[in-house]
Amino acid sequence: MFDFLLLCVLLVHGSLAQRASFLLNKPQVSTCKWSNWIDRDNPSGAGDYEYVNKNTCKYGVEKYEVTLVAGGSVYDDVNDVPSNVMTYHPTLNPPQIACKNGIQPGCITSSNGYKVGPSPPCCLDYKARFCCKPRPQVATCKWTNWIDRDDSSGKGDYEFDENHKKTCRNGVEKYEVTLVTGGSVYDNVNDVPSNVMIYNPASSEGPQVACVNVLQPRCKTNSNGWKAGPSPPCCLDYKARFCCKIRKYLAAVGKLPVSFDGK
Repeated sequence: MFDFLLLCVLLVHGSLAQRASFLLNKPQVSTCKWSNWIDRDNPSGAGDYEYVNKNTCKYGVEKYEVTLVAGGSVYDDVNDVPSNVMTYHPTLNPPQIACKNGIQPGCITSSNGYKVGPSPPCCLDYKARFCCKPRPQVATCKWTNWIDRDDSSGKGDYEFDENHKKTCRNGVEKYEVTLVTGGSVYDNVNDVPSNVMIYNPASSEGPQVACVNVLQPRCKTNSNGWKAGPSPPCCLDYKARFCCKIRKYLAAVGKLPVSFDGK
């Protein structure tokens, strides 16, 4: 019996160890897009210069690969290329991988750096490709702070901030609501299980999430709608926040101010 239990423990431990190893070594998903292999010139003259069209990688390069045109190993770091001293220039426009004859040990060059001696030790002929970063995602809305302007006594719980009439004057893209005491966060008032909630994106006070006591089944209220019974079933205390839309042209050109107030 002991042997059987020990086997079970080992199997469970092994399974957990495998899962932990998988999570720790989970491959990163790349979002960049590879260019074609580029072999734009031969290594005569000042050297071998391989670069991508500047419009292809206008948002930068995430990674690159280089290899000999004649074939062989593919390298993702120019420092690993054994046959020549290579350089990578990611900040040039366009990004560039280069082999310069003038810096190759033993390479004979003219006074202007042009190749005279053979390859090697002068530059061999390389090709390269670049994995271009995608266009950065641009925020389309900006979150307000969490709003808890009142308690759930009286006629109900009304969460809004009149300052957001200006901040959110371009509209609200989405919102979130949750109990002040904590718990699940909801992006639709219809999903809140504890009370019947209302969302008004364009009330006279600005965007608003509300819980009205007279709308709550079995909530005791007086003649003017003020709470008389307990919560629940009357309204609990909520807080809300709103993601105010950013002007479309700012989102389109990707030039959002560092401090943007939604104007």
